[in-house]
Amino acid sequence: MLLPALSQAKAKGIRVKCNSNLRQLGIAIRMYADENRDRFPDCTGAVWPWDLPAKAANAFVLNGGTRSILYCPGFSKQDNDTLWSFTTGVTNELANDNVTGYRVIGYAVAFKGSGRIRATNITESFNPAPWRMPGGGEYNPGPSERVIAADGTLSNGDNEVNRGANTYKGIDGGWRGHQCPHMSTGKLPAGGNLLMLDGHAEWRRFEKMRVRTDGQPAFWW
Repeated sequence: MLLPALSQAKAKGIRVKCNSNLRQLGIAIRMYADENRDRFPDCTGAVWPWDLPAKAANAFVLNGGTRSILYCPGFSKQDNDTLWSFTTGVTNELANDNVTGYRVIGYAVAFKGSGRIRATNITESFNPAPWRMPGGGEYNPGPSERVIAADGTLSNGDNEVNRGANTYKGIDGGWRGHQCPHMSTGKLPAGGNLLMLDGHAEWRRFEKMRVRTDGQPAFWW
């Protein structure tokens, strides 16, 4: 009885810390946008949704106070110098405006050009354009409904009906061993935290999530 209770308490503590990270990230994004005509970073050229241009990642750290807010404590291994430097070759020159390339953070972002994010999930600024829906027409959800960053809930496979057919651990890219940060005691993620355009962060259970990317691996929120 004691071990399951301790495990549940630990998982809850991680979710709370993750939620706090995202709210701090929201403040850093707000400060970045204030200096860029309300616009979020342009991630054009990114391959995965958590690939962030180095200048933007540097700015988020300087505005947020620490690199750790960019990584979920549920998968702390992702907070490492290999992913932080990634295609930049720079780990500690956070104020260097000349740095180019991408850093890999722990949260997926839904900015313009974000890697493989479907167009109906993009939010490019604090005054975003409506989404053009596949069946025609437009939809412009309010700020409390638009996700701008989310836990890196990813999978090999994108089966939304039989979710157990996908795998959520051991997902390799330029770095081997990515996995979802909030795994349940079974083989599925428990869910993930989301940062909304209005600045609040909330938990979403995995059964409520949908695939938000094209191609593999799939990212969910």
